[in-house]
Amino acid sequence: MWLLFPVISLTKPESKVAATQAGGAWNARKAKWAELVAPGKCVEFIVWTASDITDRLTHPTAEGLRRFWFGDFEFSPQWFSDHIALTVKSLDERYHPEDHVEVTIQRVFRIALRDPGIIADIQEQISKVYNAAQLKSVEKTLGDKADQFACIAQDLDALEGLSLKFTTDAWNNWPITDTIQTIESISDRVHELERTAWTIREEMPEKPKPDYSTLDSVDHTLRKLSDATYIFRSFLQNRHFSAEYRRSIFIYGKAGTGKSHLLGSIAESAISEGRPVVFILGQHLTTENVWTQISRRLGVGEISPDTLLLALSAAADASGKRGLILVDAVNEGAGLTLWRNELAEFIARVERHPNLLLVFSCRTEYKPYVIPPVRE
Repeated sequence: MWLLFPVISLTKPESKVAATQAGGAWNARKAKWAELVAPGKCVEFIVWTASDITDRLTHPTAEGLRRFWFGDFEFSPQWFSDHIALTVKSLDERYHPEDHVEVTIQRVFRIALRDPGIIADIQEQISKVYNAAQLKSVEKTLGDKADQFACIAQDLDALEGLSLKFTTDAWNNWPITDTIQTIESISDRVHELERTAWTIREEMPEKPKPDYSTLDSVDHTLRKLSDATYIFRSFLQNRHFSAEYRRSIFIYGKAGTGKSHLLGSIAESAISEGRPVVFILGQHLTTENVWTQISRRLGVGEISPDTLLLALSAAADASGKRGLILVDAVNEGAGLTLWRNELAEFIARVERHPNLLLVFSCRTEYKPYVIPPVRE
């Protein structure tokens, strides 16, 4: 664990004596803090002086941070809430929250946004595998397959380590592929043990009842673990989990199928979770540069696209959750010409920020005219 403490009084001592005194003060503080560290824990304390912070904040790549923390506009939770409230009102008859019905596609957003409920579901599946992997009685019966049991134990240890990586942290990918491979490894070894049990059963000439009952118990235990791995693997292989690796999502549908309603619902839900959300409606856009229009609609003045995105990314970091940029009905307004020319660049800019998720909606019949073939 790393703790960073800025200590302003240590900045640029004017003499060697002052430098020695400042260093002594810092060491005294470190010693005092070290006494608070729990046994067995390792904590390193690093001083950031005023000049260190100034150097970091004056770097060109930190402009978004400066805008977020010290700029003229405020990307606060209340600001995002007010922005979404006004945008949702502009949806008019296309959004009626009282009529909302949960639909399957919302699971895609729960996964892409690292929803704690999805993480809980994953942890529950892992627990079921662990609970089913009680193989002591099986190992006693099939002792000649000790290597298989050792490998299963190793896979379970690996699974425990992987389970710790399913977090709400927006900067790191979930280890879905590695987890599936580990589950498949457990499943393969269980099947090998099942084949061994079957061979033993077939080779028993008179099938003594006690031994036969023992093999029934082995079969039951192995089947239970096999079922748990199959269910978990199927859970992770669901097509919705592909959203975990995506930073941009396109929603297509015919007119009146609820695309705008869905985005309005997602925006309000994200606000209630404390996420930073920007919601742009295609009906409000003209043929002018899209970033200029978005900055104007957000009321943040003249600001470069990268600076705006860096500020939104900083807001997402401050919230501890992935942020959202929603663009509804890209086929409306000047969309037929605007997005065809700017979509690829727009997506590329946003996808530089792993803690931001970009979502578009478009009527199906306009898809070929709005979205360049390269994005298909």
